[in-house]
Amino acid sequence: MGGSLTLNEIEFFQGILAQDQRPLSEYKMKTPRFPAPQMVTCSSFLTQENHCYKAFDGDLSSSSAWVTNPVGSRRNVLSSAQWVTFDFGEGRAVSPSAMRIICDAKNAADKG
Repeated sequence: MGGSLTLNEIEFFQGILAQDQRPLSEYKMKTPRFPAPQMVTCSSFLTQENHCYKAFDGDLSSSSAWVTNPVGSRRNVLSSAQWVTFDFGEGRAVSPSAMRIICDAKNAADKG
């Protein structure tokens, strides 16, 4: 096995024309379970510095990314599926109409 999956940020949008971002900036993740009642879980992460909540912390820099354990093959194919779950919390209904996944630290830095 080799290679890891790296995601800088996952953003959800709702509403007409998907202009309403969720969670709001003041509710971006600081830990896997804070701010409560939100929670992030995932299939794997390399270290605590690369925990999956980093994909929901609002930081687009290359130093803030979810990095999985090595899961790739030499042919750049994931050998096991990787997943992440963002729980907005009970009573916090969200109907996402779009999402953006930022995978490239260089491009993410250009947007920040």
